[in-house]
Amino acid sequence: MPGFRPGKAPISLIKKRFAEDIKGEVLQTLVPERVEKAVAEEKLTPVSQPQVDKLEYNEGQPVKFRASFEVLPEFLSRRLQKSRNRTPRNAITDESVANTLAENAAARRHFRSR
Repeated sequence: MPGFRPGKAPISLIKKRFAEDIKGEVLQTLVPERVEKAVAEEKLTPVSQPQVDKLEYNEGQPVKFRASFEVLPEFLSRRLQKSRNRTPRNAITDESVANTLAENAAARRHFRSR
């Protein structure tokens, strides 16, 4: 700092001069990290960028904020999973093939006799 020998500037003066810059850098790093961690913990799928508000930052206290964003609705995922699970699996057997061929042959004979 101008007017002081290197390493001899008072801490209170350094804090006063650089406090806002340091606060900005800390918040720019800390807030996105915490939002990403919370999204991962809650297993959310965001579809918009988070909007941060109600930011509380006091020295010596935890940082508090609120992040708002839209997420992919959970019910869509559940509905898709249920529909996948409900898909019937029809086993094709020799008997079902024979029955179908017999029905087709009978229908053809009936059609020709008209």
